[in-house]
Amino acid sequence: MLETFISSFLASKILKSISFSCDTGLHLTSTVDLSLNIRVPFCRFQCPFCLFINYPYNEALSDLYVRAVKQELKLYSAYIKESPIKNVYFSGGTPSLILNKLSDILNCIHELFGFRGNVAIEVNPLDLNNETLSKLVNIGITQISIGVQSFNSDVLKDLGRKYGGEVALNAVKKAMDSGFDYVNIDLMFPSPNQTTNSLLQDLEIAVGLGVHGISTYPLMLLPYTEMYRQLKDRIVEIEGMEKKMYMLILDYLMNVGYNVRSIWSFTVKPGFYNGPFEYDEYLGIGPYAWGVIDNAFTVNTPLFEDYIIMVKKKIPIVTLARFEGERSMIIWLSRSLYHGKASKTEFYKRFKIDLDKRFKWLIYLMCLSGLAEWRGDSLRLTRKGLLYGSLTTKNIVIGLLMKMHKATGYYPPL
Repeated sequence: MLETFISSFLASKILKSISFSCDTGLHLTSTVDLSLNIRVPFCRFQCPFCLFINYPYNEALSDLYVRAVKQELKLYSAYIKESPIKNVYFSGGTPSLILNKLSDILNCIHELFGFRGNVAIEVNPLDLNNETLSKLVNIGITQISIGVQSFNSDVLKDLGRKYGGEVALNAVKKAMDSGFDYVNIDLMFPSPNQTTNSLLQDLEIAVGLGVHGISTYPLMLLPYTEMYRQLKDRIVEIEGMEKKMYMLILDYLMNVGYNVRSIWSFTVKPGFYNGPFEYDEYLGIGPYAWGVIDNAFTVNTPLFEDYIIMVKKKIPIVTLARFEGERSMIIWLSRSLYHGKASKTEFYKRFKIDLDKRFKWLIYLMCLSGLAEWRGDSLRLTRKGLLYGSLTTKNIVIGLLMKMHKATGYYPPL
């Protein structure tokens, strides 16, 4: 099928455009729209599906981490002192585990950059009692993303989560009543024994709670995860369910008034919130954090111990991929289409060439196969295009993570 060919071609083209190098020199200049993604590498436990390196929470380690993060921020401030920081995002891991230390990091950002923007955080439902929510609001957290994954206790058990549906439900209710500007929840699909009915019930509950955003992430089975070992004989079956479930998610949420914020995220407050990797330019802060700045994709050293040592001397980037010329164009196109559309005006402003000329045949094939269509200035993904965009993005993420592991010298245990 043509759409399958286009999806495979795009994933391959984009991954080939990301070539990591040990030459980590950056020529940082002032930017008018810079954000921070601060990765907190601690969790209570390692979820069997998790793709990232995390460490069991430890008070002493968290103290070392906070000092190192503040040092990394100071190193960057010497280069981008005049750049306003627009957003701060605490990603995980589980950032809510270091609740009592978050204000220390935020105060450092205020002092170094004069920051007064949005602050978002990822949280585990187990952390969301009234005291925690009050503290988050009081230290300036304005946006919250809750890793619910499901409201169904059986599905949560399959995913290795240590709470039931009632805990997840109450956590979201309390968050909605706590005064945040934006409440997002994460849902995962398809879990091993999830059905379309149970997924629909999750969506109905989320909509009924009035959450501002719903992010729905497909299960990614990388060889080093516990869930891959459990499900490797069912991958074809699960991938078939994934397509049906994605279309259910898309149709249901759009029918009840949610807009497509990105291929995997839907919102009733457009323009209000971005996920940690969705800003145009952002610095990755913390062990195995990554960023996009200076036409480069940067990756910090992955191991906690190395990070603590390295940041004492220099910015802890250990590898980066530069985007220049054609590489920069295809990366821009892919990042734009992840949000459902690509603007001809924005492309020309950045590259001084017409989008429909530079990618003439690709766009022709996308429109011919029903994946995209022109609406005014923008090339927009259709309903079918969003489905294949999800499949393409998943393959890119998996491929990128494996390239990152190789480039940093970190190989998760198989």
